Amino acid sequence: MIALLDTNIVIHREGIKGASQDIGLLFKWLDRCHYRKCVHTITIEEIKKKS
Repeated sequence: MIALLDTNIVIHREGIKGASQDIGLLFKWLDRCHYRKCVHTITIEEIKKKS
């Protein structure tokens, strides 16, 4: 299975302040269920801008 992650979720996950527990729990379940996490190329560009 594949999960397409929203830009906001990824930015919160990668942010300096750290992710909320809910986002961490989401990633934990995606990993447990062996989902492949995908993001749009624009999301990657947005993260690079924030760094």
